[in-house]
Amino acid sequence: MPGGGSLPAEVERRARAVAGVASVKLELTFDPPWSKDCMSEAAKLALGIDDLIHCEAARMKLSANEEYGVRCLVRLAYATEAGTD
Repeated sequence: MPGGGSLPAEVERRARAVAGVASVKLELTFDPPWSKDCMSEAAKLALGIDDLIHCEAARMKLSANEEYGVRCLVRLAYATEAGTD
């Protein structure tokens, strides 16, 4: 999970800051277990977790070079939209 390493300490710190809280014991669980399937397609593409592109490329019978070109175009589109091109 992104940010999972710093999350417990931050939650404990903020919980201790609440008036009347004497102690904090945090148990971090994942139910249901986190997987990339929990992410939106836009998030997957933005982070390069692009199974969607691979599936579509296979469906369209694209060559490996054509699939690579599509991946590059998608990443460029996201970078341009985010202003990081």
